[in-house]
Amino acid sequence: MGQGVALGRHALAVRKRLFGPHGRAVSHHNLSEYLRRPSLTEESALHQLAALVYWAVIRAGEHLQTSLRNLAVRCRRARREGARYALPRVADLAARPEFDALRRFVQDRQANIEDPQQEIDALTAQVQRMVESEP
Repeated sequence: MGQGVALGRHALAVRKRLFGPHGRAVSHHNLSEYLRRPSLTEESALHQLAALVYWAVIRAGEHLQTSLRNLAVRCRRARREGARYALPRVADLAARPEFDALRRFVQDRQANIEDPQQEIDALTAQVQRMVESEP
C-alpha cells in the first residue's frame, strides 16, 4: 500500500505539471483510494474532494458518478462505525498549497473557488440521504 501511495503522489505531481484537469482528477481520485486507511482518512478526503471539484467543473458526469459511488462506500463504512463521513470545504482545500493547481484551474474557469461548493454539497447530501435510508 505504501508503494501505491508513493506512486500515486508521483503521478499527481507529474500530472500537475504536464496534464490538464482530467488527468489531475484521475490522480486525485486514485490517491484518495490509496489513502483510505484510518490513519490517512483526512488526507484521503482532501483528494476525494479535489477529484469531485475537477469532475464538477469539467462536467465529467461518468467520472463524477464513480466518485459519488466511492463516497457512498465511505459514508456506509462511517455509518457502520457510528460516525458520519464528511468532506472538507472547497475553500479550505483551495487554501492548502498542495492544491494550488486546483485553485488556479477553478479560478481560470469560474473566477471563484467556492462556485463548485454548492453543487458538491447537493451531491454529497443526496449520497448521505441514500445511505441513511438504507437498512
